[in-house]
Amino acid sequence: MGGIISVSVPADSLEAAMADFLVRNIPEHVLERLRERAARNGRSLQAEVQATLAASVKPSREEWLARLRAHDAMFEGRFPEGAAVELIRETRDER
Repeated sequence: MGGIISVSVPADSLEAAMADFLVRNIPEHVLERLRERAARNGRSLQAEVQATLAASVKPSREEWLARLRAHDAMFEGRFPEGAAVELIRETRDER
């Protein structure tokens, strides 16, 4: 028979409010693996589940690259090629 895990997790980045998360019917083998991993990491089962959830929502490499491309697109054309080099030369020459 499966287990149940109830975890309080931060509702926002300020960790002021907590949300409760209840997972029912967890297969025994999954629960056992979580317990083993928690013991290896020196954490409680709740802390291990929180860490696992946090790790599962981190952006993937592809998501990071998409964010970087979108950021680059925001600035495209705003800084002409070589403008930084020219600015450095001007600043250096003023000394």
